[in-house]
Amino acid sequence: MKFVDLSTRLDDWNAFVDQNADASFTQSSQQYQLLNHRQHNPLILGLVDDDNNILIGSLLTKQSVKLGVKYNLEYGPVVNDWHADKLVDTFFAELQDYAKKHNIMFITVSPNTIYQKFDDEGTPLSEPDETVMHKMTELGYKHEPFLYGMTDTQAVPWQYVKDLTGMSADDIHKSYHKMVKQALKKQATGVHVRELGRDELPLFKKILDDTSIRRNFHTKDLDYFETTYDDFGERVKFVVAELHFPEYIANLDEKLVDVNQKIADLEEKLANGGNAGRINKQLADLNKQRDNHTKRRANIVELQAEKNSDILVLAGAQFMITPQEVDYLFSGSYEQYGEFYGPHQIQDYMIQMTHDLGIDRYNFLGIDGRFDGSDGVMNFKTKFNGHVEQKVGTFDRPVQGFKYQLYRLGKKIKGTD
Repeated sequence: MKFVDLSTRLDDWNAFVDQNADASFTQSSQQYQLLNHRQHNPLILGLVDDDNNILIGSLLTKQSVKLGVKYNLEYGPVVNDWHADKLVDTFFAELQDYAKKHNIMFITVSPNTIYQKFDDEGTPLSEPDETVMHKMTELGYKHEPFLYGMTDTQAVPWQYVKDLTGMSADDIHKSYHKMVKQALKKQATGVHVRELGRDELPLFKKILDDTSIRRNFHTKDLDYFETTYDDFGERVKFVVAELHFPEYIANLDEKLVDVNQKIADLEEKLANGGNAGRINKQLADLNKQRDNHTKRRANIVELQAEKNSDILVLAGAQFMITPQEVDYLFSGSYEQYGEFYGPHQIQDYMIQMTHDLGIDRYNFLGIDGRFDGSDGVMNFKTKFNGHVEQKVGTFDRPVQGFKYQLYRLGKKIKGTD
């Protein structure tokens, strides 16, 4: 086996990543190109056999920290079997030597490995898988305390996943929470989901900016999304939900015609001596429906006039596609248009796309890992009926021992350790 730089073998690397059941898009050659174009100086290092077949490897980045530089293996390494001791041991030994030669202070590894699964209430669905925990400890790495809460600066510690294995499109729809099914049915006419072209990405960025201000989270610049679009090609989707005013109003008009006809028919029956008690009760219900439709129509017409457009953007999201799974990455919505359920429409569209592509995992990604009902993001995601996965977490190993001890001491003094 040889430890080599695989950064010039991007096609081979991508083929290796694609066939690995646990690999993430963050380890792909497309991610390497994105990081390279964004001046993050990534590397792909790994072991090959005598025929130059890739056996194990990882995309990694250099990150400046206090007192030095660290290597960061986010969602890596890509390895088919963590029980292949000789392979795993050799890779990490070679990585340690490589880091020494390049003056790296320490190495951080966040494997894309599931530690334990839970249901929506926090009841374990599996026993903790200690395989990676034991192996990394054996290799001299220290496991950082398990994290709770959302993060946009490191590997996701908790995620929500829907398993589509063996499900038909109809099964998927039936599996949704009643609220989601009602929302999808309610907005079946007039709300459409579509994919954006590159020139429309400022529209997506605007949605995220509005949401980030409201929810106080960090978002990316436009160049990031444009570069992602260029580098990932068909493996990234930027999707929006939009309200089409003419179609929505026409649907309300049809409902008004229908309810008016029913009212006229009942009034005729009443005039001809029908059961007054029963008919008046039905008429009261129908008049209430007509009033609601009329008020609704007036509000929509007013909103259309205010926007001076036939289309209203409701929500948007970015998704990454790999053979292993579809990942729900960035998203935003206009809170004032929540009544149209744009985010729900987008999720259903992409879950159905996942099924159509023959992919069995739909990954909603980050939740905060608390099961007390305080996580609004999780509350939204659970309505699509999946399960919770806790990742194995993050491991550190010093390369320059004394500097690393000073670094950790400084973090401890500052209260950031």
